[in-house]
Formats: sequence, C-alpha cells, structure tokens
Amino acid sequence: MKKWYTISGEVDKRGRGKNTKRVPRDLKLTPIVLAYWIAGDGCFNKVSKTLTLCTNNFTEEELEWLSKNLYKTFNINSKIVLRKKTSNSFLFEPMLFISRLEMNKVYELIQKLLFKSFWYKLGL
Repeated sequence: MKKWYTISGEVDKRGRGKNTKRVPRDLKLTPIVLAYWIAGDGCFNKVSKTLTLCTNNFTEEELEWLSKNLYKTFNINSKIVLRKKTSNSFLFEPMLFISRLEMNKVYELIQKLLFKSFWYKLGL
C-alpha cells in the first residue's frame, strides 16, 4: 500500500494528512494487473464501444507513463482525455481512454482472467 499512497502536505478537517494516490515507477504491467485495473476502474461505453480507465487521481505525467507502458507492453494505444468532474462542473479530470479499435487486444489479453460477472466492463 505504501507504494500506491503518499501523505501530501494537505491536512483534512481532523488535522490528518491526506492520502494521495500515485503510480509506483516499478509497476510491471501484466495481463493480470490489467484485468484487476479494468475490473476496479474500468468503465465501458456501450454506445461507442470504448473503455475509459478512471485514473482521475493520478497526475498527467503518471497517465502518460501508464499510456506509454500499455503500448510498450501490450501494443494497446490509449490516450489521455479530460472528463468533467460532475455534470454541472467546470472542473476536468484526466482519464485514460481506449478506443474501440484497440478493444480486441484487451479482450484477448484479459477475458479469460476475469470472472464472468466482470465481463460487462468489456462490453460482453
């Protein structure tokens, strides 16, 4: 857990340091890691048949690193998109987006690793 969270300088209402999520630089992307990531933070769009990874707590630098490593490790192209934080907000959060053209690569890598109850995360 210490690899994934750091205490920032911010303090909450109770005077405690706030945990900030980060991407460990020694993270090795494997099909199992990708399956867990999609099961936990993946959001499949049924209309566009695309996948968004809700990575809104990470920095854009960390997302660029993740995107490059998805390509380098699995030949999966992704891009960083900015999504509104809420429908009535002017705040945007960065997330990773995988197009419909790349989804077959994702299916082949992780479909057998996911319980069927998570197949909806892949649009199955």
